Amino acid sequence: MVGPRSEPPDSSKDRRTETRHVACFATEVMREDRDKLDVALIYDLSAGGALLLTRRAYAVGDRVTLAMYTTSSEESARSASGRVVRVERREHDRSDLWRHSAAVQFDAPLVGFEDDIAAVAAERAKRGLHPGA
Repeated sequence: MVGPRSEPPDSSKDRRTETRHVACFATEVMREDRDKLDVALIYDLSAGGALLLTRRAYAVGDRVTLAMYTTSSEESARSASGRVVRVERREHDRSDLWRHSAAVQFDAPLVGFEDDIAAVAAERAKRGLHPGA
């Protein structure tokens, strides 16, 4: 069962050293112990991790692989594996579809992806597309 917030006792709220970019784009999530793909939205993304808005409750420690679609082309999906380091139940007034958030720390930083991440974030912001707003 997921409570209001679940995180490792030694973690701080923000341990990322890379620049975060607020962006709204789809990702497919494959949990290591399941055969079924989940769909989520990436709320923010950095070279070291992502904050996902999800319909499913994940648990701290879950191993996941993300297929991130930053453009409309399916061939351009970027893959990253990591583990869930924080989960939260979102407030009811902001969670019609995306009821949970899950912070994922990547196993290895996304190399050569920073410019793409920044461009997607800038384009979404320019069009007023902000997830969870």
